[in-house]
Amino acid sequence: AVDDILLAKFIGNWDFGGKNTLYTTWDGMHWSMLNYDNDATFGIFEDPEGYPFGDVVVDPTYEPFNKKAYSFCPWLLRLESVLSADLAARYAELRSKGVFSKSLVENLCKEWINRIGSDVLADDTARWSYPGLGNAKSSGINENFIDSVPRLLTWVEQRIAVLDEKYNYSNEG
Repeated sequence: AVDDILLAKFIGNWDFGGKNTLYTTWDGMHWSMLNYDNDATFGIFEDPEGYPFGDVVVDPTYEPFNKKAYSFCPWLLRLESVLSADLAARYAELRSKGVFSKSLVENLCKEWINRIGSDVLADDTARWSYPGLGNAKSSGINENFIDSVPRLLTWVEQRIAVLDEKYNYSNEG
């Protein structure tokens, strides 16, 4: 559960614990969370404050769990409390190993774009004709916003700073 919670926190997965998490057990005793359908992550968030236009990009300081995950799974807040020391220790370990890093996300994005080709991204944008996220203008982003790797990486960098503070992480010493 520790890694699942930390991943959800890192990517800002507001559906975590609820409709975008499956629960399974292989032995009938120990349960595992299986994360899937990460369509609203890395700052893309469904109607966080009642905006009339649907999805927006929210600030990395916004805590999506407060609106959705804790509502869907009230026990999640208690689990985080019980596991707080484990969460902080594991976060520090993953940060120090570069798992939660802007460079790792950047490399994963580059690998993905190299694998599928940038023409697929252009075709996808043309097919779905999304000029951007619903109310990007009211969330501080140009109204002609089209999501991009640079936007995602900026969000990740800022989110890491938020989580470093939350989990009292320092890469010094």
